[in-house]
Amino acid sequence: MAGGIIFALVVDQYRQTMHMREDIRDIKNHLGLMNKGEAQEYEMDQEYTQVDRLDSEEMNMINRRIEAELEKGSKNNKP
Repeated sequence: MAGGIIFALVVDQYRQTMHMREDIRDIKNHLGLMNKGEAQEYEMDQEYTQVDRLDSEEMNMINRRIEAELEKGSKNNKP
C-alpha cells in the first residue's frame, strides 16, 4: 500500500514539474529569451500539440493537401 502511495506521489510530482517546465518555456518564448535552438524546438512542440488537437475532418483535409503536393512533386521530378 505504501508503495502505491509513493508511486502516486512521484507521478504527481513529475506531472507538476512538466507543467511548470511548459509554463517557463511559454514565458521565455513570450519574453524572447530563448536561443535559436530552443525557439525552434518550442515551435515544433507547439505545432505538434496543435496537430494533436485537430479533429478527423481537419486531419483528412491536411492529409489530402499533403498527398496532392507529393503527387505534384513526383510528377515534376519524372523525366
